[in-house]
Amino acid sequence: MKKLLLTIFLLVSSLAFSAERLVKIENTYMDNKGIVFVAGEETPFTGTVEVKFDNGKVQGLLEVKNGLLDGTGVTYYPSGKVKSKENYKNGYEEGINTIYYEN
Repeated sequence: MKKLLLTIFLLVSSLAFSAERLVKIENTYMDNKGIVFVAGEETPFTGTVEVKFDNGKVQGLLEVKNGLLDGTGVTYYPSGKVKSKENYKNGYEEGINTIYYEN
């Protein structure tokens, strides 16, 4: 019984800590080296930064790993359609970046 409880606890803990964080851009800042942090935290941010239009719709999502852009960045038109997709690796653009017309 103890092994079963321990296994369940470890499984739940690992799932909780591996969950992707979603933070609004207003709650982040970038230091002079270009590293992204969440306000009030001392470790570089890992997760997704969300940018919104004034009307509350999502304007963009940026993946950040250890404080640097790393993964996919997607921007949206106010209508909600995808405007562009960019790829980043260790803070630099990498690969194919695609821009779409709204129609």
